[in-house]
Amino acid sequence: MTQRQVLLGTGAVVAGLSAALLTGAGVANADEGGSGSQQASANSSSASAKPTAGSKRSSTAKANGVQDRRSAKVPLGRPTPTAAAARSVAQAAPQDAVATAPKTGLGTSRRAAMAAALDVLSMMASATRTQTASTTTAASATTTTTLPVAPTNGVTGVLVGHSRLDLPGAFIGNTVAADWYFPTQADGTVDAQGVIWLQHGFGATNTFYSALAKDLAQQTNSIVVSPTLSSLPITFSGGCLTCQVTQRDAAALLGPDRATLLSSAVTAGFAGAALPERFVLAGHSAGGGFAAAVADDYLGGDDAQYDPNDLVGVLMFDGVSNGALDGSFAGQVADLAAANKPIYQIAAPAQSWNLFGATTNVLGATLPGSFIGVVLQNGSHVDSMLGVNPLFDAVLQLVTQRVPAGNTAAVYTLSNGWINDMYAGATPEAPQYGFYPAANQQLIMGPTAAVGLPAAQANQLGFVNRLVKGLVDTVAGLFGVPLPPPVNSGDNGLDPNTPVVSVGNGVTGVRTGYAVLDIPCGPNGYAAPADWYFPTQADGTVQANGVIWLQHGFLGFNDWYGDMAQQLAQQTNSIVVVPDIFWFDTPLCPGCYLGGEQMREAVAQMFQGSRSALNISANAAGLSGTLPDKFLLTGHSAGGNFATAVGALITQTDQVDNLLGVVMFDGVSRDPLFTDSLTALAGAGIPDYQIAAPPQRWNAFGVATELMQAFYGNQFYGVQIDNGSHTDVIAGDNPFAWLGELLSTIIVKPSPPGAKTAVRTFASGWINDIYAGRGPTDPLYGIYGSPNDGTYVPNQPIVMGQAGTATLPSPPPVDVTQYADGQPWYEQGSVKLPFAWGLVNTTAVYTLNADGSVRVQNSGNYFAPNGPKSQITGTAVSVNPASNTRLDVAFFGMTPGTSEPGNYWILDYDPAYQWVIVSDPTGFSGYILTRDQTVPASEYSALVTRARQLGVWGPITRTRQYAV
Repeated sequence: MTQRQVLLGTGAVVAGLSAALLTGAGVANADEGGSGSQQASANSSSASAKPTAGSKRSSTAKANGVQDRRSAKVPLGRPTPTAAAARSVAQAAPQDAVATAPKTGLGTSRRAAMAAALDVLSMMASATRTQTASTTTAASATTTTTLPVAPTNGVTGVLVGHSRLDLPGAFIGNTVAADWYFPTQADGTVDAQGVIWLQHGFGATNTFYSALAKDLAQQTNSIVVSPTLSSLPITFSGGCLTCQVTQRDAAALLGPDRATLLSSAVTAGFAGAALPERFVLAGHSAGGGFAAAVADDYLGGDDAQYDPNDLVGVLMFDGVSNGALDGSFAGQVADLAAANKPIYQIAAPAQSWNLFGATTNVLGATLPGSFIGVVLQNGSHVDSMLGVNPLFDAVLQLVTQRVPAGNTAAVYTLSNGWINDMYAGATPEAPQYGFYPAANQQLIMGPTAAVGLPAAQANQLGFVNRLVKGLVDTVAGLFGVPLPPPVNSGDNGLDPNTPVVSVGNGVTGVRTGYAVLDIPCGPNGYAAPADWYFPTQADGTVQANGVIWLQHGFLGFNDWYGDMAQQLAQQTNSIVVVPDIFWFDTPLCPGCYLGGEQMREAVAQMFQGSRSALNISANAAGLSGTLPDKFLLTGHSAGGNFATAVGALITQTDQVDNLLGVVMFDGVSRDPLFTDSLTALAGAGIPDYQIAAPPQRWNAFGVATELMQAFYGNQFYGVQIDNGSHTDVIAGDNPFAWLGELLSTIIVKPSPPGAKTAVRTFASGWINDIYAGRGPTDPLYGIYGSPNDGTYVPNQPIVMGQAGTATLPSPPPVDVTQYADGQPWYEQGSVKLPFAWGLVNTTAVYTLNADGSVRVQNSGNYFAPNGPKSQITGTAVSVNPASNTRLDVAFFGMTPGTSEPGNYWILDYDPAYQWVIVSDPTGFSGYILTRDQTVPASEYSALVTRARQLGVWGPITRTRQYAV
């Protein structure tokens, strides 16, 4: 039997992959998550019952009659079409999750089948999956919600630019390459609270720190500048990392005359008139030593206009200063202390790459009784450098040593909190954003830990490093420059007997684990492999606000959603579970698949009663205790349909008050199931949000998004990523996840820059608002528009750093009577096809026909306004009549098709129908049409830029329009 199951499972996987990859239509159809019989069995619903825009806990929801449903206990079944029907269902005892059901061979054989079909990939995934060895204690169930500090900094994303910066110091050359990171607000402006100079280490370049720089810019609302300096003075590449002249010039750049720095920022894309005055100096390795030296030079500036208040602090990422050997670093530290400027170190234990902790030891010896930083557990000198790309990460660790799980995330959490405290004037004794352990006190940060300095761990040496240090000590002694003595104990001004102060939502990191989740589906149950993400507090406990179920999409695996799960756990203080559920129905367990009605009902049942199956799996993955009562359902693609449909089932149970919301990542579904589900959720006051990609074959041409528009009408229900990919949500931290991201880029569509981060930012903010009882009408954490003031405007642009987005619907439904009113549209620019070469005064006139189709008449003159006339007439019909944003146009007497995708796509248009951007499903063609025959160059340029943002990739050239 086992062999037969493996063969059947393997055959299903191979057949499914082959069919899906060869026929996009097949994938899109399967991705909608329900068979025809299931759809037919669902009751049709009326979309007239409009939900409220906020969360179910908002005053708006209460005003619209949302009632407490704790007493409503009804059996699970299909979603009730209306709220009234839901309230009238007879009461019944809730059903508990079947915790004692034996594990079926299906879930296990499915895993085996995947291993048989994708042996190498599964090995790659299992080799990197972290199995939690120790348990994570959960706090007792409580109604208290811990949320991030509010108000937020308003940063929606980070815009990256490149330029040159005048900075002498090398043998030849006075300019260096500089990368700039600008934190954007929703309207695209930059309202930063300061500048961070981030300096790379010896032998590195600025690109090695792009992930760190982006995170610093986003989380601290700082403009980050990261220049590349020469590591050796006798080079031809500009400034020198270890040269005093470069250090002094860097200090001068930050002084009263910032014209040079501003010029570089403007070249990189900054549109402001001045840079923020306050700044932080930060650096890794030798860059940390550079930062301390520049800070000292700045404080000693001769110009009386040098304002010491502008320098708010220094942060070193395992910083290494040559001055640790000759005493100059101690002098710099003393000067900073005298000026009341904090200098913190995120250290790795002593190793050759950080000169055996010399800088950390001097820092501890110079500032006894003061907080100076932490040492990371088993840390590597390159803890701060990972995240640029997997190959780069692997090489770094091969050259130095392995970075333990969680260490890079810990660097981000610590540095962001400390820098925000520097800006706020907060101290380690009274923090607002950062975590500060006492000397030798442990701070649990997910799978890793940080220990407050000074600490013995900072000077612990492995066998190889002990041998190397012995050799270094011998040589250094001969030259009279011995390494400074270790500082393993002492006081840093904090009480080690007092717990580390919790700030914001208190999350210090995320611990991951893996276990089987027994879903009560089928005669013997369904054993689903599940990844769990536990947000830890400083003491290692879990005090989560709730549980988030994150469901993968069709042909997806749970590993592919690691980055999203990690961020949701960290930013929303939620326990996240990501189960693997098979994509196809099989005779081994009918209905036990992602689109199965039985599977949806089984998962809804798991949230009833004591939730035994969920708690057993969570504890097997490393949790010690019970899960929180509150929960949200999320999912990608068919997983979005799954989350919405399961949520609808839960509205019929006594758990309706514990279900707080649903978030879909380009969810795919069809009627009647989808609208029935939305109606049930709306009746209970439960929001359902969509982060959509534009219409494409993989999301069934936006069918679910358009159904949401028809259902919700004139209120917020989600956003769309400009030129986004159906797989924008996919990203993970192991080789199998990297492969999934690569395949999705090749097979589906590449994600535009910043899109993946934007998806995570939207989701985290919305979920925090849901926990806070807020929503689109009264936002606190989430981004719903620009300005983000609670006013809903459809198709409103929101800048998310490098990614452009817009509120749904984007574009709104087209009024054909206004669009095709018989008045000319003038072509201002287009991707010229051969028949259009040389055409001028090109126009398009659209007129409604009696049968509802559109008469299309395109005309123009060759070479001159009086040149030979070219004219062609055709017919267009809408392929999405509910919105009329996609049409099929046919010429030469041919009949246009009525099915997707069409060949005339309206990507965006003016609400007053004064301009429109048109393309096709491939994005190659592009047409800029306006009602005015001529438009200013600035308007034309803006429209072309918008077309590029929306994915038009063909060469758009201007079309000459001569007044007649």
